[in-house]
Amino acid sequence: MSKEEDAPRGRSAASHGDVGWKEEQEEARTTSKEGGAKAAKVAALKAAPEAPPVVAASVEEELLQLRQRHAAPKRSVMEVHYTGAGKPVVTTGNRRKTVAVRSLCCLHINSCPRRLILQLVESKWCDRLILLCIVVNSVLLALEKHRAPADDPMNVTIEYIGHGLSGIFLAECVLKIAGWGFCIYVSDAWNMLDLVVVISAVIEWIPAIPFGGLGFLRLFRVLRPLRSLNAVPEMKVLVNTTVAAVPRLGNVAALGAFIFVVFAIIGMTLMQGIFYRECHEFPNPRLIEIDDTWCWSWPKLGDGALCGGEYDCTTIENEVRTVLGFCGGHEFDQGDFAPKFESHLTTVGPSSGGPYDWCDDDSRPMKVAPELDFVHFDHLGGAVLLIFQSMTMEGWTDLMYYVKDSFSFWFAVLYFFMIIVVASHFLLNVALAVVDEVRDDFDGDDEEDDETEEAEGTDRAGGDAGDEEESEEPLWKDCAPVRLAKRLTQSDHWQNFIMFIITANVITMCVGQFPPNVILEHSLVYVGYAFLGIFIVEMIVELIARGCKGYVTYPSTCFDGVVVIISIIETAIAVASGGAGGSALQALRTLRLFRVLNKFASRNPRFAILLKSMVGTAQALKYWLVLFVLVLYICTLMWMHFFANTLQFSEPDDSAGYIGRYDNDPRAPKLLPWCELELDTPLAQQRTSWHYKQDCIPRAHYDNFGWGFVTIFQIMTGENWNAIMYAGMRSTRDNNWEWAFGILYVFLLLFGQTLFLSLFLSMLLAKFDDFRNAENEKFDAEQEVKRAKSRKSMEEFEALEDGAVDGNEEEADTSRPKVAQAWAELPGQVPGGDAEEHGLVSKGGKPSKHDEDDEEEDDEDEDDEDMWSLESGRGWPHGWSWFLFPENFPLRRLANWLLDQEVTIWGSTMKIFDTFILVCILISTMCMIIDFPLADPDNPIIAAVRTLDTVFAVVFITEMGLKLIALPVVWGENAYFWSPGCAWNWLDAVVVSVSIMGFTGGGPSELKTLRILRAFRPLRVVKRLETLRNIVEAIFNSMKELGVLLIVFLLFLLIFALIFMMYLNGTLYACSEGNVWFHRDLGDPDFQSFTMPLCLSNTSLESVMVRGEWDTSTMAWTKNTSSLCGTGDYAAFEVPWQRATPDTPVCVARCDPLWRAEFNSTYAAPADLCPRKYAIAEELPHACSDDIAALPNRSTFQEEVGFLYIAAMQTSYVVPCGGSTAESILGGAYPGEKNSCRSRYCPVVDEDRIESCKLEAELHPHFCVDACSGSADSGACLSCRAEYRAACECPDFCTPLMKDAALCTEQGGAWEQVLSHNFDNVWNSMLTLIEISTTEGWVDAMYAACDTSFSPYVQPLRDTSHPVWMLLFVVWILFSFMFLMNLGVGIIVDKFMEMRAEGKDIISPAQRRWVQFRLDLHTRGYVFILTNLHELPPVRRAIYDLVEHRFFERLIMGCIVFNTCLMATATFPELETLETAWWASIRMGLNYFFAFIFTVEAVLKLIALKKNYWKDSWNRFDFTCVVATILGILVSVMDIGLNISSLASVIRIFRIARLFRLLKFKALRPLNKLFMSMAISLIKLANVGVVAFLFLTLFSILGVALFSTVSDQSDTHDSHGNFRHFPNAFITLFRASTGEAWNEIMHDLHKDEVDWFKAGSWCTPSDLFDTETSYDILKHKCLIDHPNACVMTPINGWSPMPWVYWITYTWVMGLVIMNVVIAVILEGYEDTKTRDEAEIINSCRNLWGSKYDPDKRMKIPFPDALRFIVEAIGILQRDGLIKGDLVNIDLPVSNGNFGVDLSDFPIRFARALDIKPATMVEFHVAAKQVVRFASIVEENERPAVEVIRDLESTDENRKSKDIKRIKRLEAVSPAAKAKGEPFMKHIAAIKIQMRIREVVLRIRNKKAKNLMDLCNVGSGVVVFDSRDEYLKFAVATVELAEKCGVTAPVAG
Repeated sequence: MSKEEDAPRGRSAASHGDVGWKEEQEEARTTSKEGGAKAAKVAALKAAPEAPPVVAASVEEELLQLRQRHAAPKRSVMEVHYTGAGKPVVTTGNRRKTVAVRSLCCLHINSCPRRLILQLVESKWCDRLILLCIVVNSVLLALEKHRAPADDPMNVTIEYIGHGLSGIFLAECVLKIAGWGFCIYVSDAWNMLDLVVVISAVIEWIPAIPFGGLGFLRLFRVLRPLRSLNAVPEMKVLVNTTVAAVPRLGNVAALGAFIFVVFAIIGMTLMQGIFYRECHEFPNPRLIEIDDTWCWSWPKLGDGALCGGEYDCTTIENEVRTVLGFCGGHEFDQGDFAPKFESHLTTVGPSSGGPYDWCDDDSRPMKVAPELDFVHFDHLGGAVLLIFQSMTMEGWTDLMYYVKDSFSFWFAVLYFFMIIVVASHFLLNVALAVVDEVRDDFDGDDEEDDETEEAEGTDRAGGDAGDEEESEEPLWKDCAPVRLAKRLTQSDHWQNFIMFIITANVITMCVGQFPPNVILEHSLVYVGYAFLGIFIVEMIVELIARGCKGYVTYPSTCFDGVVVIISIIETAIAVASGGAGGSALQALRTLRLFRVLNKFASRNPRFAILLKSMVGTAQALKYWLVLFVLVLYICTLMWMHFFANTLQFSEPDDSAGYIGRYDNDPRAPKLLPWCELELDTPLAQQRTSWHYKQDCIPRAHYDNFGWGFVTIFQIMTGENWNAIMYAGMRSTRDNNWEWAFGILYVFLLLFGQTLFLSLFLSMLLAKFDDFRNAENEKFDAEQEVKRAKSRKSMEEFEALEDGAVDGNEEEADTSRPKVAQAWAELPGQVPGGDAEEHGLVSKGGKPSKHDEDDEEEDDEDEDDEDMWSLESGRGWPHGWSWFLFPENFPLRRLANWLLDQEVTIWGSTMKIFDTFILVCILISTMCMIIDFPLADPDNPIIAAVRTLDTVFAVVFITEMGLKLIALPVVWGENAYFWSPGCAWNWLDAVVVSVSIMGFTGGGPSELKTLRILRAFRPLRVVKRLETLRNIVEAIFNSMKELGVLLIVFLLFLLIFALIFMMYLNGTLYACSEGNVWFHRDLGDPDFQSFTMPLCLSNTSLESVMVRGEWDTSTMAWTKNTSSLCGTGDYAAFEVPWQRATPDTPVCVARCDPLWRAEFNSTYAAPADLCPRKYAIAEELPHACSDDIAALPNRSTFQEEVGFLYIAAMQTSYVVPCGGSTAESILGGAYPGEKNSCRSRYCPVVDEDRIESCKLEAELHPHFCVDACSGSADSGACLSCRAEYRAACECPDFCTPLMKDAALCTEQGGAWEQVLSHNFDNVWNSMLTLIEISTTEGWVDAMYAACDTSFSPYVQPLRDTSHPVWMLLFVVWILFSFMFLMNLGVGIIVDKFMEMRAEGKDIISPAQRRWVQFRLDLHTRGYVFILTNLHELPPVRRAIYDLVEHRFFERLIMGCIVFNTCLMATATFPELETLETAWWASIRMGLNYFFAFIFTVEAVLKLIALKKNYWKDSWNRFDFTCVVATILGILVSVMDIGLNISSLASVIRIFRIARLFRLLKFKALRPLNKLFMSMAISLIKLANVGVVAFLFLTLFSILGVALFSTVSDQSDTHDSHGNFRHFPNAFITLFRASTGEAWNEIMHDLHKDEVDWFKAGSWCTPSDLFDTETSYDILKHKCLIDHPNACVMTPINGWSPMPWVYWITYTWVMGLVIMNVVIAVILEGYEDTKTRDEAEIINSCRNLWGSKYDPDKRMKIPFPDALRFIVEAIGILQRDGLIKGDLVNIDLPVSNGNFGVDLSDFPIRFARALDIKPATMVEFHVAAKQVVRFASIVEENERPAVEVIRDLESTDENRKSKDIKRIKRLEAVSPAAKAKGEPFMKHIAAIKIQMRIREVVLRIRNKKAKNLMDLCNVGSGVVVFDSRDEYLKFAVATVELAEKCGVTAPVAG
């Protein structure tokens, strides 16, 4: 081999890999079709470097030339050349690759096999083949059946294909290693991934290796889809952004871990073991004997509630406390709840090693909830997981309620609120800021090119949205019909008519509901036909106008045409099938609403801009969406590998009772993929399909790809992710893997929400902002062009008019006064005034040009203050109060005088009246907070509060009256009701008007309801505090764009709501009873034949009784003969009866509590079945417990009315609707009529109702459809319609049911709603989708939809139709929650940032740092805690040096960390391995040791520092901890008999705070910055926090007024979350602001009397639950202690208040106020990134004290000060605190006046030093010079004079409080009194002296040389004009000295 061939061998393989990787990345970018023009240019230049550059006339020509030049060579032979470093580069076709010289130690780059391999692996077809194999492999992984056996044909086929694909990947790997070289191959991360996957597959093939233990290697197969990212450069950029964000998030993760540990140790210290506390029947366990075995018995009450905190196992009714049980906890409980085992046999409990065990689980202390096994305070892992779950704001309220019940109410609230604020609001948003920074770093030129292309695409896609007016197009055929059609389609009247028809069509579709309004919907079918005809006519007209080609190519008309054709087809099918017309495809018609949106956008340019920006943003996020789906895909495959067939529980709803079993491999699939069926009953034997084999499997599982994908998506959205984690952890608990997989779920959530969704939000906000700015600029440019054209046309018009005036001056003159008079006669003009003076008309009599320009101005951003003034003149009624009092009226002058009185307090001037009103508002708000409807009116505090409310009402009425007198009402400057900012006055007027109504006392209930508007009083505070008003106004200023966003949201909401309604109305119902036969169980899945045989009672009204049973041998219903009725068990049921067909109704008869005789004149309620309703409060039944009710004089005879009424309302009967059968109807007989629903409840019905019901029976879309499908005269059809008519004639009492619903009720079940929400009508559907858009409840709604069969009255079956609804719900979540909601976040954040920017001075970063540094420096309490150390005694000095030494500080920090770790190792109960005496002794000894160490530290510091010790807050805190620790030890040692566990816990809490001292370490500087960011954010949150608190207070007061008396016995609105009083309301609303089950509370509050009676309970009508007039009566009935009022129903039994209240609150607080909080936190983070003043001070302090001033005299000599400044600059540059070129200035020692040689000191830096060369320089002076010096260093491109001038001008130009404070502090500083010339002048003098000396020396040298020359020649006279030359230089130096401000020194 030649030396040339071997030459490159010695080069590093790593360097080859680096170059190869970089070139591969560049090559991948440049060869991509989507890489952009710039990338194509780079690829072309690389492919053809020899081609000369060509200058193109345009970008398109250049691209064309580049493509031609790029395609011209098309090499078919591989070429090899070497780089300058000797690295071989292979070029094959258009691809370049750096490879190794030799591969596999034998294949040289020039060998033939190597070349062939390289040509193969570098071929594009090879990449395509591999990509195809990856796609196939990914699909096969998803198709694997985990529930099928191993020999399933599908799984076997997948396995074989997988082996083949692995072989292909192995061949690819080997070929690439052979072609590139191993080192080059593994240098790329993607290749390393391939290598790992291939190796895992090869290991699986080796028979000698048991693969059972290596099953985890299969996991690597799921990573193959990641290779597909290489195909799209944009995807690779997103991946690189995600990967780059991970290390930057390390500091956030570290701070999060730090905060988690602090909160966790606090919880562990105070609350270990509290979740074991339950109520027991006895105070302590009792030792009893059972079956000759002694055991401890301690029975529990079984209420499932924790105790020991707010709940103490007692109840209070009517001020009587009833003891229900005794609270007790675990044996090792730290509080007073540990059981005492006292017996003559033993006093030792089971956990302490006693001889006797617990009798059963009912006695054994256990945790009350399954999830508490994983989230608790018993050890560090559980505590950290609890805090992490709370940070995600999912399930945190349940944990808070557990702590409230078992520990402390207020501590639980404070603890969890702090977690939410610090961990959730701060940490998650800081993570968003970090990800946004990373994304900005990746936004380069290529991205800008992509954005340009996307913007162009947006213009194309969104062009229709903003430009309805089409440009003139040539006619496709010039004829009269085409011209006429064209003119018609372009006319506004035609367009408006079509828009009206579209809107009307959608409205008619919104009429649909369940149960259907048959007559109305049937009528609307024909209306739909008319609409369809109009749309067909429109289609024909458009076809004529545009032609076929133009019609199809135009998107809007093409879409309309598709919708019309589909409508024609569906109508034809419906008519042909005999239906009434229409199907679910009608939902496509709703898409026509986009045309309305298009029309609105054409009329509103700003709306069009926002709409286009939204479209462009959605298009720009397409790659993120693809990457997101790919990540979901991979995570699904990974979690399927871990958890497939493992999640099986006896109670799947809460993942309790794990029943899974594993084989030898702990991660192998379960042996039983399905649940075991219990076939102990005939019904269970019938239910053997796979649907029923999932009863033990949670709905969120990973047994197949579909549900696994949805489950991973659910975790990404954060909805109930904790329940999924609990299930996964419990399924691996037997193998001790639970915590490992818990961490896996935590990482998934962190990756999904914290990283990936943060990247989405960052991209969305950035793209939206870019597109909006581009569209705004485009719009502004268009408007400018329009204005220019308008001005030009106006000039031409004026020129023409001037000509007309010249021709006819007399006519023009006579016309002017008329126009002027017309303008002058407007109201408010000054009599006799000329309109020309006010600019209303020009001098020519026409409206002024200025006004015409204003009329043409369409820009909405212009100031519109003029709109508030109706006229500009001064005269009546302008400025008059109440049109009666002019401005100089005495009464008005007095009112203004009262309003304008001011007083100065502490230098601040304030208006007395406004301040008084503000104080009154605050006190009034406090009164409303204290007062609540359930309060005792006789309570002195409540009575005083309500009296004060009246007083304040009078005050506010007086205030409003004064202002109405002092100010104009409508017209005039600062008019009360019509001026800028008058909205606040309107608010005041509303509140005052409500107060006036309060004085009226009684009145209608609707009028009393309005009194709740008093809750708006707290908002009046906002008006009177400018800072709060600015924030609120900024929020409301964003409402304009939010309104546009809301319109778009409502449009899509309506479309989706109609789709969901059309498919799901009436389907989300199920039977409440599980042991019920349905049609599918009875062999009749198509509802063709089976109806249940029944027996009826002929004597009294009773529900039907089923006769017969299922025979398993004959598989039929037997023993159902009619002769059984009246005998045996059926003795009381004499009449046999059976429905004719499955769709024949059976009725559920029930009294209607909302029935009113005045509204139902056609029939009357039967008095025997529906007794009289209670009419007065005395007739209400009591709600007391049995013990209280048994007391004497508790019940009254009037309560019997209420008890009878409630019993009747809660009773329901399942009876025939009319009583006919298929056989009897033909003979006109009704065997069951006597006790039918119609005859018993509605014996008399109006004839019109009867006729209407006949028509309904014939047209009903559900009932009798199958019965009448054959013949309408058959007995089955006649009986079915007769039964429905009977139910229709009595609709308030008879509810008809059929099919499975009928079978359910006939067998004793109840047909109930599955969820609290439904899709039964368009309003409910929209409300449900609004709830889902907040991610609340969307999973349950999806599960319910997946179980439906698209037909009402059919029992849902699990996973019946899951693929369709899985996709629809996921799409809605993506669009609503992720896209539209986050756009709202962006709008709020942008508006807030704009508002904050307007209020800030524009200063440079250097100026800001200069101001903040000086402020921090002078406000710091001390620089060194002790100074003048040279004066200390030697011993004290030695101790000081010890405690201040860095190693001593590190020792103390190490002790703090170790002590914290020791606290973190605590577990509850103690593990057996830690239960030994030696460990207890060691831990106690360590605690004493650390107590001794910290005590010694405090003592040493006290000796060294003495009184200075108390200056440092950390010292004071440490001393408190030491004293508390010593006291705790003394109390425990002395054994005084007191339980000091609580005191000891609190003392231990103090130690945790020592951890914050770690932040002072230099290594934790990034962590300290984030911590400071949190502190700064909390400070900046003050104003926003006050606004948020005011809104929370407002809604809390409203909630108390509206819902405090509503029953709290619901599922979510319970004893924890309710509105009884202000604290509960505030906590509930704060909970709702985090999204915790707010929708369920809303539905609970919306329950009416019917809902409560159906649930077996009752509620008091709101008009009877009047605590003002009937408080004593209600209290006597225990209704104050157990309030149960129904929600107020102001609209005929229907109340929209809960819906309005909660949706408004959710949007205002959750989507507006909380987003402002996010903006503040982001701003605080941005500020922290640039705030380094404290670190600069600390660096200067450390350098000063350690090197220049060890004695801390605070003064050093001037030379040392200069060296200190220069060295400090170097240290700051090294630490990265300042930027710029490194400064290296040598300052040698000199014997001059200054002691330092300044001859080489740069004059540029000398300008920065504002210092006087005194003998000694103070620290403050020197430190300020460092910052000035740093400004010069960082801005080295600017002249130093400008930089210093900017710094010094900061004090002059800014008038902030900070500047005033700095000037005041610096005025008393000793540095201000220093005398002498500034340092700059001295440097200038030295420089001048040096220059003069150089000149003189040069002259002397020249003279000496001339003399030498003269001596050499021996003759001549020396002529040397040295004086002139000297003077010339002297003049120059003087001029320079004058410029520098110094006097030139005398030479010599």
